[in-house]
Amino acid sequence: MSAPADAIGWHDRFGARFADRYRHSAAFRERLRIWSGLVDAHVRRGDAVLDAGCGPGALACVAAQRCAEVAALDASANMIALARQRAQTEGAANIAFHLGAIGDPQLFAGRRFDAILCSSVLEYIDDLDGALDWLAARLAPGGVLLVSMPNGRSLYRRAERIVFALTGRPRFYAFVRHVPTRSAFAQALGRHGLEMRAVEFYAAPRLLRLLVGGARGSEHIEPLLVAVAVRADGDDRRRTQEAERPRAHPRR
Repeated sequence: MSAPADAIGWHDRFGARFADRYRHSAAFRERLRIWSGLVDAHVRRGDAVLDAGCGPGALACVAAQRCAEVAALDASANMIALARQRAQTEGAANIAFHLGAIGDPQLFAGRRFDAILCSSVLEYIDDLDGALDWLAARLAPGGVLLVSMPNGRSLYRRAERIVFALTGRPRFYAFVRHVPTRSAFAQALGRHGLEMRAVEFYAAPRLLRLLVGGARGSEHIEPLLVAVAVRADGDDRRRTQEAERPRAHPRR
């Protein structure tokens, strides 16, 4: 159920380059801004958080500033090393790192997290339903899943698919298994007791926005979507608390 070994190997080889994008790429800076805002809005001070597919640790460190403890999981040893280094640099002592994959039945068996982050991971996993089932089983009743996927309605993604068929670039696209629309992903979440409550679209190149005249956040342009999903199985306490609490402003 984990990502294919070649996808893990690709991310293992290019881990440092991937980490650098948070400093040098406008799209990655936008990603960090949006995810930071979502963490501020949906993660509480006493929460236990799982970052499922933590990569170089950027989001785990964001969550660590907000919550009580973070479990950071990745199948790439190089990514775990980079994440440890980032956590040490940022003084995030409340992160525990785990080398392993989504779908491993032994990992966090019987553990329930208040919130789970899963950024740019599920598209590489063959068995999407199996992965969502694994995540849902580790989410507490009323807990929140923040999860991103490629946006299947995006002009960018349609062009990307054509370019890859003609040129074999970008190389990572060879490992992508799922590019769902918002409605298709909502249905997939629903099959595992996860109710999509909100969605944001992001990460389009500035030039594309200028060329097509689309606004930031347009479903038809932005290549990534991030969904806010709740494990809706009878526990509404978290939703009540969030409705009563003023929404936090995203970090800039």
